[in-house]
This record gives sequence, structure tokens and C-alpha cells, in this order.
Amino acid sequence: MIQEFRVLLANAVKLRIRSDVPIGTMLSGGLDSTAITALIHEQKTSTEQSFDGLRGFHHTFSACWPGWESDEEADVDLLCSKLGLESHKLYPTAESLHGVMSEALYHLEEPFETPTALIKFCLMRMAGENGVKVVLNGHGADETLAGYPGFFVPPYLAQLLMSGRFIAYLRERRAFSGDQEWSGHQVLAQLGDRLPRRLAPLLKPEIPPESDTYPPLFRTAASLPRVEPLGGGATMLSEALWTKLTRHILPMWLRAEDRMSMASSIESRPPFLDYRLVELAFRLPDNLKLRYGMTKYILRQAMHGTAPDSITMNKVKRRFASPFAAWFRGPWESMVRKLLIEDPGALGEFVVSSALYKRTLAYLAGDDDTANPSLLERTA
Repeated sequence: MIQEFRVLLANAVKLRIRSDVPIGTMLSGGLDSTAITALIHEQKTSTEQSFDGLRGFHHTFSACWPGWESDEEADVDLLCSKLGLESHKLYPTAESLHGVMSEALYHLEEPFETPTALIKFCLMRMAGENGVKVVLNGHGADETLAGYPGFFVPPYLAQLLMSGRFIAYLRERRAFSGDQEWSGHQVLAQLGDRLPRRLAPLLKPEIPPESDTYPPLFRTAASLPRVEPLGGGATMLSEALWTKLTRHILPMWLRAEDRMSMASSIESRPPFLDYRLVELAFRLPDNLKLRYGMTKYILRQAMHGTAPDSITMNKVKRRFASPFAAWFRGPWESMVRKLLIEDPGALGEFVVSSALYKRTLAYLAGDDDTANPSLLERTA
């Protein structure tokens, strides 16, 4: 199945590099965008392709954060040096992003969950300034191949227990033990969801009802797409992936990707969302997604020899590195207070203003729990 996946991914890239205008990639330095960039270069060196866009492919666009633990600039440099590509880098600051905020929000047309959309806006503008009209990106790999340990390791381990595969459970639990994004309590909660109602409280920790401390924030979730659940027989991991793919993470990022790319008249293409790859991903056994402490195991194996081993075999899932939290309590604090506390009326269509006011004050005072993603999901 690894070879089948490799062939399909290469073909998905091949279809998306058809262009009569220059193409480039959004290169974070992580596994997904590295794989796409390496496969485009592989297509360029073959004799089959002759599109003008591909012949001129040599641009990558990256956001870098020198000094931050998760910065991937070194990986960007490694790949671009190996493939002979021109790396265009963005070094965002609180001031530079504040300067484009109004324009980016105009194109987004509604509040976005993270300032990362501003980074995307700046990168797309950079691509346009360098004559690139089509970019490929790595969206979809995390949500189909289990790239987020905090979301996907617990259901994977719980499924091993439910299936009676205790040796495999112990081996995989040990392999993933170095990742701090998940906990044993989450595994128990997953098991509790599958037990009869009368037994569930024995394993599943109770989620406290919303209180005055964290009142419900969002007014409605009616705008979320209605998606049918997976059919019977799906594993816990597959169900978790399906939810993130269709309802949570990916819809959010695709919306921002579309708006921010179109703002610079650029077409963004995601090979990992080729319908054939998505269908194959949901046919794969769990241990081709999570295995030996590695996320996206099949992608790492498929790219062995094509992309640098230091990237493909790196077990660490590096989330997008940024100092946003420090900015909110520093250079952006006056702006945050003005928008979310002094005059939150414009957001009234989306959130409960009183709850937003209370959470913003708590966050600025140092309470990180007010921005905890799991808390926000519970109140959506």
C-alpha cells in the first residue's frame, strides 16, 4: 500500500502542476510541503512534463521565526539547497502583521480563529510579487494521515485496547510517550465513549458544565457543513480523522487559503486532497498512519529517498511556530482591548459579547486556559 500511495501522490502532484504560468510552493519546512516540493522537482527533471509553469519552477515561500524552538528555517534551507530552489522568506513582526490586518480581514469577511491567516496573506502577496500565479500546498495530509498527536494518538491507542491488541498497545504507547500533546486520560475518555451508558462513567472523565468562569462563547454552529458520519466498522482513529477533515480543522484552513490566495489573484492547489488519495487514506489500516511513534507513517515511507531523511524521519510534529501569545499581551494588547473589550459590537453576530469580554480580560491577565482549543470546541 505504501507504493500505491506513492504513485497516487505523485500523480496528484502531476495533475496540479499543469500550468502555463509560473508555479511555486508554500514551504513550511515540515513533512507535507517538503513532500510536495520534492515531487514537483522530480516531475521537473523527468522528460514527460513540458508545461511552461513547471519549466520555470524554482520559487518557494516560507514564514520563518528565528529564535523560536519550532522554527523550521534550517529545513527550508536544506531542501532548497538540495533541489536548487530559490527560497523567499517572510520574517513577520507584530508591526508588519498589524499593518496588513485590515486589508486581510476585508478579504476574509469574518473573524478568523488565528492570526496565521495574516501570514498566509503576506506569503501570497510575496508570491504574486515574484510572478508566481499558482502555488501548491500541503493541506489535508494532517487530517487524512493523522498528523496531530493530540487529536489522533488517543483514539488510535484506545482502538488497540478495544481490539485486545495489548502488546501493540504497550509498544505504541511507549513509542508516542515523548509527545506531550496527549494524555492517558484522553485514551480513557475514548474508551468511555464506546462503553454502555451505565459503564461509561467508570472510564470517561466528566466534562464540567459551562460555568461563569468559561461561559459559552459562540452564538451558533449552524454554519458548519453537514457531513454524514462514516459507516459502520470505522475505527476510532478514522472517525476522529473524518471529523477534523470535514468539520473542524480543514474547513477552517481551506477557507483562509482560498480567501488569502485570491486576494493576490493566485490559485492554490492542494494535492493531498485529491479524492483518490483521500479515499485511499480512509482504507488504510491505522498502523500505516500512526506507528513507532511517527505520525503520517505511510507518507514518511513513501518519501524515503526523495526528501531528506532529517525531515521525513523526524518524529516531532512541529506546530506552526509563532509568538502570537506574547504579542497579544505585548505589542497587540491595545488593539486587542479596543476590538474585543472596548468595542466588540462588530463581532456580535458570531460570539456572545459578554463572554468574549470576560475571556479576553482573563487571557490578557495570563489565563491561557481561556484560549484552549478543546474548551472552545466544547462551547461551539
